[in-house]
Amino acid sequence: MGQLQQAVLKDDVHTLKFALEGMAESLEGMIGTLSRMPEGNSPDVYAFAFRPYIQMFQGISYEGVEEMEPMPTFRGETGAQSSIIPALDVVLGMKHAKTDLTDYVADMRNYMPRSHRAFIRAVEANEEARPLRGYLLKRGKGAVIGSYNLCLERVMEFRKQHLEFAILYIQSKVTDPSGTGGTPFMKWLAQLRDETDAHKIPN
Repeated sequence: MGQLQQAVLKDDVHTLKFALEGMAESLEGMIGTLSRMPEGNSPDVYAFAFRPYIQMFQGISYEGVEEMEPMPTFRGETGAQSSIIPALDVVLGMKHAKTDLTDYVADMRNYMPRSHRAFIRAVEANEEARPLRGYLLKRGKGAVIGSYNLCLERVMEFRKQHLEFAILYIQSKVTDPSGTGGTPFMKWLAQLRDETDAHKIPN
């Protein structure tokens, strides 16, 4: 990402195209790894033997501490704690419609390691200084636009696979299919997939 943002800053289209192609290749590897999840992860075992323990428990009493108003609430474990996709959203200039769920994703930064939060903030600062998408809309031409759109296509494929696994591992198995973070994940994941596709630049 650093190479990509520096290329925009230096108006170096050749390096920018190279960096975008590298990003697309890395995303393809991520998708390939994700697609293998069923090889060693049974949907039934995940839904009934594992998932209940990664959801946040309800009705916890905090004994031996001062009363707090309002009582604190904490999120369950969720993939939104990863910094990879949020950073990609930033560097690729993806803007998602503001909903309660986008607020939730922003809140999940508080559950990331401090260094990961700092990384996303650094990417945001660089993106604000010289936005990649804005640069491409003004100065981008055929090949580099194609490389950018390929990155978006790979992110969309990742989100499509994520949605399909959410159906397989969660929605088809439980009566209350909310995400481990307490979200209506089906609507959210579909929205992310569709908004990613909508960011492609006509070429």
